[in-house]
Amino acid sequence: QAANGCDSVVTMTLTVNPTYAVSDAKTVCQSELPYTWNNVVFNAAGTQNVTLQAANGCDSVVTMTLTVNPTYAANDAKTICQSELPYTWNNVVFNAAGTQNVTLQAANGCDSVVTMTLTVNPTYAVSDAKTVCQSELPYTWNNVVFNAAGIQNVTLQAANGCDSVVTMTLTVNPTIAANDAKTVCQSELPYTWNNVVFNAAGTQNVTLQAANGCDSVVTMTLTVNPTYAVNDAKTVCQSELPYSWNNVVFNAAGTQNVTLQAANGCDSVVTMTLTVNPTYTVTDAKTVCQSELPYTWNNVVFNAAGIQNVTLQAANGCDSVVTMTLTVNPTYAANDAKTICQSELPYTWNNVVFNAAGTQNVTLQAANGCDSVVTMTLTVNPIYTVSDTRSVCPSELPYTWNGVVFNAAGAQSVTLQTINGCDSVVTMILTVNQTHVTTDSRTICQSELPYTWNGVTFDAASVKTAILQDANGCDSTVIMTLTVNPTYNISETQSVCQSELPYTWNGVVFNAAGSQVLNLQTVNGCDSVVTMTLTVNPTYAVSDTRSVCPSELPYTWNGVTFNAAGAQSVTLQAANGCDSVVTMILTVNQTHVTNDSRTICQSELPYTWNEVVFSAAGVQTTTLQDMNGCDSTVIMTLVVNPTVNTEFTVETEDSCYTWNSETYCVSGDYVQTLTADNGCDSVVTLHLTLRVGIDDHHLAASMKVYPNPTKGIVQIENGEWRMESVKVYDAYGKLLKEMSVNDHAATLDLGGYAKGVYFVKVVSDGNVVAVRKVVKE
Repeated sequence: QAANGCDSVVTMTLTVNPTYAVSDAKTVCQSELPYTWNNVVFNAAGTQNVTLQAANGCDSVVTMTLTVNPTYAANDAKTICQSELPYTWNNVVFNAAGTQNVTLQAANGCDSVVTMTLTVNPTYAVSDAKTVCQSELPYTWNNVVFNAAGIQNVTLQAANGCDSVVTMTLTVNPTIAANDAKTVCQSELPYTWNNVVFNAAGTQNVTLQAANGCDSVVTMTLTVNPTYAVNDAKTVCQSELPYSWNNVVFNAAGTQNVTLQAANGCDSVVTMTLTVNPTYTVTDAKTVCQSELPYTWNNVVFNAAGIQNVTLQAANGCDSVVTMTLTVNPTYAANDAKTICQSELPYTWNNVVFNAAGTQNVTLQAANGCDSVVTMTLTVNPIYTVSDTRSVCPSELPYTWNGVVFNAAGAQSVTLQTINGCDSVVTMILTVNQTHVTTDSRTICQSELPYTWNGVTFDAASVKTAILQDANGCDSTVIMTLTVNPTYNISETQSVCQSELPYTWNGVVFNAAGSQVLNLQTVNGCDSVVTMTLTVNPTYAVSDTRSVCPSELPYTWNGVTFNAAGAQSVTLQAANGCDSVVTMILTVNQTHVTNDSRTICQSELPYTWNEVVFSAAGVQTTTLQDMNGCDSTVIMTLVVNPTVNTEFTVETEDSCYTWNSETYCVSGDYVQTLTADNGCDSVVTLHLTLRVGIDDHHLAASMKVYPNPTKGIVQIENGEWRMESVKVYDAYGKLLKEMSVNDHAATLDLGGYAKGVYFVKVVSDGNVVAVRKVVKE
């Protein structure tokens, strides 16, 4: 209550400053211990806490994790070629193979002593030889091109990666070229020679192998004598058959061949074409008038029509029989008639003149060229004069009648042809009837469309014309003016809230959203259709949910403040303008604190967990986001199991010693990595001394092993005693190969093994009598 007695609303905003838990980390070298931080002293790697005051005046717990980087002792090795000496490494110069030390700074910033062991591979010189044929030139060898026999050098890279100078001596055998020739007849083609086929005369080569193994090119020139084809021809009469030529008999016209021998000794084919001229039988015909008899032809006399034969000589010199058929045309007597119009008199026919209808004769030549007497009968048709009348409408003007055009009423004459083909004068009298024009009008409603009047359709208000027929049969023009009053079709919409129902419109009641139609009458007496579409907007009741973390309280939503989890409602206006009640249900998620632990081996350090790095065993804390999106504190405890190092010494008089399934036949130090009880690596070192060796057996003095060093093949010889077997071991004493010998000599193949040092043991009478070290290059 305010001083004036009225309510006073006071809003308090409380701010809570957090107590911070901060993690810090530091990495130092082992030489920097002890390390002091905020008056806390670290003598080794680990984690310690200190409570400080934050800027907001509240306590802040700071956790320091100290990582101590060790000082390393590392070994390095390098193999180079002899040509690379002197070799510089970290400012240390090697003039030969050997071992030297240098102190460097490691990646962790601390000192690291690195020992370098340098191995120097030698450079080789090798000779090679090759014999090729001349056709193989130019010859390429290791990118060196030989154009002739000779010696050239190339520098290659040996198996050890160093230069190797190889000298190649190339010998070139010559290619031999030989010529051959042959003559054949054309009929012997195709001709085959050394698997080469000649289809015609020419030159072809074949490559054979000479005695030196190289190609020998032999050139064959083939000459082909032609086989002649000669044509001959002969013409005889049919009466000369059969006809004989070079012992070939023709019984009819045709072509036949005979094979003769030409001067070159090859066949010559002669073709004879025999033509036989026939004895013709010819038909001839002749037409004469009866007045030309008797008729003479080739000394043959015809007294009347008929057929007679005569034998003549044809153009080809052979007989020809000609048959003549004689036709005799008679003399005709014909009648003719003609009809003409009166206007065509006088009429002339074949130089005979008619002045009136009648009959006259004339002698003419007929189509067959003979005389013909023709009688003409002439008929004369008269000329007519006629009158005609016609009534037409103005729309029919201009009016055409028999090619005469009337543009108005009147009389005109035309000369026509009657059915007898003579002129007839016809006079036309034309009358023109009058045309009428009338107007009409009508008013209708739009719903009456389309409107039909005298066959004319109105689809809307307009003026249209109809052509009707009046009493005299002529067109009468009627002009109709149509007025159309519209029928209205109106759509209306309205939106209301659900609380406004029922809703009344023009006496129509809506109890829900929908559409209703109302028919009204307009002032012009036509219908008007009005459609109302009502939309009803609902009042919404909506639920919403939200999950927040405790650090997000107080939480404000639509002006409502949540200080804790719960449900609250607010009335809002929806997008449609109506009330909408929205209820918010707020959930507050918890913040978790989780403990985790892990045990690892020392070889797994440094160990990373959720971006936190452990350099040693210890406890560290990190803040993660849980599945609901809120902070969750996880405390990790790391346990580190150590790597165990063990050593033991064995002395034995056996030739070999087996330890953990591995057999060692050479004295030395051997290391194996095993698994300790804690699951981590355990490094065990064996110091092995074998009392049996070359110094213990007098038989070894006479044994020879060569070449040594070797590239693969090793010869072992001993003339005094017989070897039973030979065994090969690597530098670590592992048995690689064993072979039975039972002889004074043996050949050992190390070609399948890598470069390095190997030990060869020779066994005789069940004892190792000699051991030799062999270097494989």
